[in-house]
Amino acid sequence: MKVSQKDLEMADNVYGAMLTEVPSLHRLIIWSMAGLLISFIVWAYFSTLDQVTSGTGKVIPSSQVQIIQSLDGGVLQKWFVQEGMQVTKGQPIARIDDTRFRSDFAEQKQEVDSLRANIIRLRAELSSILVGNSDDWKLQIIITKQVPIYPEDLNKSAKFMVKSQQEEYSGRLDNLINQLAIQGQQIQQREQEITELESKINTLEISHRLAKKELALTRPLAEKLIVSKIELFKLERSVNDLNGELDSVRLLSPQLKSALQEAVLKRREKYCLIELR
Repeated sequence: MKVSQKDLEMADNVYGAMLTEVPSLHRLIIWSMAGLLISFIVWAYFSTLDQVTSGTGKVIPSSQVQIIQSLDGGVLQKWFVQEGMQVTKGQPIARIDDTRFRSDFAEQKQEVDSLRANIIRLRAELSSILVGNSDDWKLQIIITKQVPIYPEDLNKSAKFMVKSQQEEYSGRLDNLINQLAIQGQQIQQREQEITELESKINTLEISHRLAKKELALTRPLAEKLIVSKIELFKLERSVNDLNGELDSVRLLSPQLKSALQEAVLKRREKYCLIELR
């Protein structure tokens, strides 16, 4: 049967009329199914599936399975067992390279030796210095060098360290002796100043007494015109000058004594400061 062009146009019109008459609910269902299909295709493209395999095995009690741990990690040097082997208590499992451990041990031993040497040196320093409460400043600090004695094992394992500590011991004591000597010179200088001041005061007192006696003898003579008034005035002025000079010199005595006490205290403080370093 031959289909004409007119029949084809009529068929298109009928199909369009049928689509027009389809209810809205049916169209919604069709579009929903199309959307679900597209969503499934997108999900299948981007998602991954877990691969599950199955096989045969046996149950091993947890008491027979142990986790091998090390308190301090390191480089594994050698295995003594293989996977699946049965081991007994105390059996070596593996060997860890102990190079780092030996290095750490040597470093810590060196620190311990250094502390031991320091303790011996400090004890020797303390026993070499005697501090007293004598009134004589020379007897307040007495230094007597004592050679620190180190044990034989320390002399062998830390020979250079022991030598360094001995040198430091001698250096610290020599430094303390020098510092105390400088302070001692300052104290002696203050003592010399006090001695000179006391001598000057004594001289002025004698001169003042003699001048007063001379004035007492001259005053009656001046009244009788045996001695001129000018001589009397000179003697009075001399007595007055000596009296003023004597008063000013006496005021210096407490200052010099205070400076002496300060120098003695600084000497003791110098010892304390050196000990705290």
